[in-house]
Amino acid sequence: GDKWTNIKELPFNSDFYSAGHPALNEEENKLFFISDMPGGKGGTDIWMSTKNGEEWSKPENLGDVINTQGNEMFPYYHTDGSLYFSSDAHHSMGGLDVFISSIVDNKWLEPENLNYPLNSSKDDFGFVLSQDNKTGYVSSSRTTNGDALYEFVKHPPKFNTYGLVTSKLTQKPLARGKCSVK
Repeated sequence: GDKWTNIKELPFNSDFYSAGHPALNEEENKLFFISDMPGGKGGTDIWMSTKNGEEWSKPENLGDVINTQGNEMFPYYHTDGSLYFSSDAHHSMGGLDVFISSIVDNKWLEPENLNYPLNSSKDDFGFVLSQDNKTGYVSSSRTTNGDALYEFVKHPPKFNTYGLVTSKLTQKPLARGKCSVK
């Protein structure tokens, strides 16, 4: 009907700290969330709990690479294994900025700021990608009218290469327009 039923409180909830901004991985066996529970690095940290059968594990703090003395918030775990989140303490442009990280060899990579135009000098948060993996949405307070939802288009990266092309036989530079790339 129109009512939620079978509501079960997660075992790590408490009256002594907050937990919020839940995000599941695609298999729905990893729950990412934020909390100011004891054992954190700063204001609010990102934590993860793993589902074993019907039970959720004790939350694990994602550690110093992801969490800072500031506030990490709004986690979003993409199907490609990327963790997007907002932080006011990683190298931000001001306020909350959206960052990306992923796990390699069981270690989180240094978060990368998604920069302008996705991020601004105001709060940017609540990042999510659409199923097409080419469009998405982000919340931002970049205007004076308060928080708003923005749609964006994700473009593939462009690379410029520079170098000197030389002859394989003589090792001398080739004249402009005299080389072909295979």
